[in-house]
Amino acid sequence: MQCFYIILLIAILLALGTQFPIYGEEQDNKMLEKFKILRKEITQKNKGSEFPIMSFNMRLDMHEDDPNNRFTKRIFRIADLFAKWEPYVIGLQEPFAGQLLHLQSALPSYYKEIGYNRNTGDLGHPSRHEDFSVAILYNSNVLEVLETDYMWLSQTPKIEMTKSWASGGFRCLNIARFRIK
Repeated sequence: MQCFYIILLIAILLALGTQFPIYGEEQDNKMLEKFKILRKEITQKNKGSEFPIMSFNMRLDMHEDDPNNRFTKRIFRIADLFAKWEPYVIGLQEPFAGQLLHLQSALPSYYKEIGYNRNTGDLGHPSRHEDFSVAILYNSNVLEVLETDYMWLSQTPKIEMTKSWASGGFRCLNIARFRIK
């Protein structure tokens, strides 16, 4: 029995020792400064060829053990992150319509959304909850949307809410073509 406890203790110590490092605001600011230097160099070398994009997983709006990590707390950090990095296009993973509305309320109004719109009307309506399982935000001051499309990742991609290949859930994607203004 004593051997079991020793092995358990070793396993716990190994697990604690291999946790992801804490990534805080200081590291974020260092990365942002590196990005801005690189962005400036690219812009100077390639005169106007800059096209910053970002991909971001919103995570579900659900109960979190850490109250500071709940969506209503994260939303302002997310908006601040987007404001700092100033991407022209943001690919959002897993935002529900309510999360997207909440995010847009914290962002500058020139960020517009592209996504699956099952019906027209108020995005806050419960029937619209899953309309934006993926979404694109774009800076409308910089970009003009030329065309958009939406498809389901299935054997029948143009039939709404279809799934294939033993998928556990519905998967979809947005397509957008832009012109720089």
